[in-house]
Amino acid sequence: MELDPSVIALAPLEYRLEPKLDSTHAWYIRSRYKDKQFAKLRTEISGFFSECCSEIEPLPDRFQKKEFLELLDEMTAWVIHNDTKLRSILSRIGINYPQHPLRSEKAYHFVQALKAFSTLYGRRGSSMSKKYFMGALKSDLPYTVFSSFVLGTYTASYFHEYRARATEQHFRHHQLFVRARSQLSSRKYAVEDYLGMMKPIIQAYRDLTKSKCKLWWLIVLWNSKDLKEFTQGPQFLSIRKVDSKSFERVEKEYKDNLRRLRALLYELDPNIFVPTAGRPDRATKTMWDDMLWLRLGS
Repeated sequence: MELDPSVIALAPLEYRLEPKLDSTHAWYIRSRYKDKQFAKLRTEISGFFSECCSEIEPLPDRFQKKEFLELLDEMTAWVIHNDTKLRSILSRIGINYPQHPLRSEKAYHFVQALKAFSTLYGRRGSSMSKKYFMGALKSDLPYTVFSSFVLGTYTASYFHEYRARATEQHFRHHQLFVRARSQLSSRKYAVEDYLGMMKPIIQAYRDLTKSKCKLWWLIVLWNSKDLKEFTQGPQFLSIRKVDSKSFERVEKEYKDNLRRLRALLYELDPNIFVPTAGRPDRATKTMWDDMLWLRLGS
């Protein structure tokens, strides 16, 4: 069982490393301090997972919530400490997260880290989508369940792309890239305005991430005889083994959140889902609107 890198990296979404580290610190001191900060991130992600788990009850009798959460924590720890590429990007996001007073170089490094994560998620999201397609071939669940998972992965990728681009445009507008000695009042306004601008889209993304975790765990847990099989992935996913009431409730929640995030992205950037430049004709626009609202295949 893989953990979505987007959950690991940005479950808190206000992730930062504090306080600022002095470059004169010895390397091993900085390294140990960074490990401490990553431990704090693990704690925040554990809280996120606990919240998800409490909302998919009842769990199958053969699973204990505490043991399940301990497994997720172990998986999180392994990813954070062994995935060097992801860890590097996490560190850059955390160290340069916008806070007052914001220097132009920190704004620049923050944008570059967001772009790097967007690229990383795009590649790994594609790999996850292949796993969903393979799962559909070894399942009697409705195919639309897996197609909505794939659509959710693509939508998360669009979110990270939008976040990086909107962040860069915002700070360019406030000239933080070219005015290293901007007045502090201007910097404070730029940071506050940025955080306020991103709050609705980040909240919509968090809601989607949570409901996606809940739905996937619900399906896999009910099809696993123990935690080992959950980790490896069951050979076959049967809809008959899943608690029907929980499945219907969580699936509806997931699709509602997916629709909401896609609508918000579409509102902020009408061309974000259109692969060609320029304004599409009416027929093309209708098709993309249908896909946006998940009318196809429903």
